[in-house]
Amino acid sequence: MKRLFIAISFHPDEQIINLIPRLRSSMSKLDKVNWVNANLFHLTLKFIGNFKEDNLPQLIEKIRFCTTPVSPFQFELDQIKAFGSQYHPRVIILSTKENTNLQHLHSLLEQQLRLLGIKKDVGNFVPHLTLARIHQIDDRKMFWDAIHRNQLSQPIPVQVDEIVLYESILTKGYQPQYIALQKFPLIK
Repeated sequence: MKRLFIAISFHPDEQIINLIPRLRSSMSKLDKVNWVNANLFHLTLKFIGNFKEDNLPQLIEKIRFCTTPVSPFQFELDQIKAFGSQYHPRVIILSTKENTNLQHLHSLLEQQLRLLGIKKDVGNFVPHLTLARIHQIDDRKMFWDAIHRNQLSQPIPVQVDEIVLYESILTKGYQPQYIALQKFPLIK
């Protein structure tokens, strides 16, 4: 079994790279937050979970079917937010502006992967870039002030030229290892 997900991989621009130390220094030193390594940044289109290796060829065929009609496109990262409640935030993210290409690609993947027995996502698809996972916030007011003070001055465009099937290997530390199993160029 391999733990898999389908994503858009990208290298962060300077604005995102500078954002993390700014956010970090604005928050309480008592917060327990694991920041994502910039080399691992991606936007997940579909988390698959544990998947039998014997079925990988069928999965690759379905992803290729979904990506073949899609041309390269752009989306924009626009706001720092947190998943979870105001009182118990769990993840710090950079959200995307609404983008029909991302929504369409996600819907295609959901439909095709269901044919392989992969369940649809339970909630709404909320495209985002994960910046950090939160284990504990010492001072919620200080946390939310840091989020509001460090908002982007303008949206950050991200070019999408390929989709990637990744294997996620969880390590004893807090940073997973991602291995690209197959890349699907958008060339229409």
